[in-house]
Amino acid sequence: MNNEILKAMRILPIEQIFPFELCSKIDDSNDFQEINHIRHPFLVSKISNEKYILLEQSEEFYTLKETGLTQIPVQIVAFEQLQITQDRIGLYSFNQDDLQEMLSEESNKFSLDNGKNSDQFDSITVEIDQMKHRLFFKFSNGNGCSDSISSFFKYIAQNGGYRMVRGEQSLSDSLMKIQPFNSTVSMMKINYQQLIDAVRTEQLFPPEIIHIDVDVRMLYVDFPISVLSADISINEKEEFLKELIMLREQAEKTSFYQGRIYLFNR
Repeated sequence: MNNEILKAMRILPIEQIFPFELCSKIDDSNDFQEINHIRHPFLVSKISNEKYILLEQSEEFYTLKETGLTQIPVQIVAFEQLQITQDRIGLYSFNQDDLQEMLSEESNKFSLDNGKNSDQFDSITVEIDQMKHRLFFKFSNGNGCSDSISSFFKYIAQNGGYRMVRGEQSLSDSLMKIQPFNSTVSMMKINYQQLIDAVRTEQLFPPEIIHIDVDVRMLYVDFPISVLSADISINEKEEFLKELIMLREQAEKTSFYQGRIYLFNR
């Protein structure tokens, strides 16, 4: 295995890691105590010497933090290795009447008609029953997630819910057949600086509206929580993590997906 990949596998204090998105829910900590390992190292990027931004698995992260765990295994990646993908988001039980009601209740934040200066406003495209509406946000503060974006997805979450659509294949899965979308949202472009600003200002994005891809990803490492809780140094825990990865690779318990994603114990 490439030494650079192994160097990216670390154990970090959980207090140094900050999600850019809110948590949708926190699992019952009593149920979580029955789990004896962390399946995937958390994907993070370095912001400063002792500050890292969490790029995925925020729900699991919040749950672990709630249980009192103080350290977690991570994979550190540089921002140049990341790509923010702009996937469509499916909306449950959201129709034309709901759109008009939301516009009426939040008229200070949204508009279907922005006036003459459309380039000065962020916007998203909402498609309902094959009809597309360009929804303009009346203001954006430029410091993380704006109140308009937060209000939009909070309204959606309270009136049916939403789910990211990962490619057309997602439309035919079993969950979709049980609870189909009747409308979708195409998001505006979001960049890395906005994610960092969200951490800096604590104006976090709604959960699960942003997906981040990385060139190389480690999955299914299954790191024991008992080791994280042991009275040994972080350096010793990191050595355990790297030895665990190398032993599993030598035992041929590693497979690859599209050549760049390492699946252990498979």
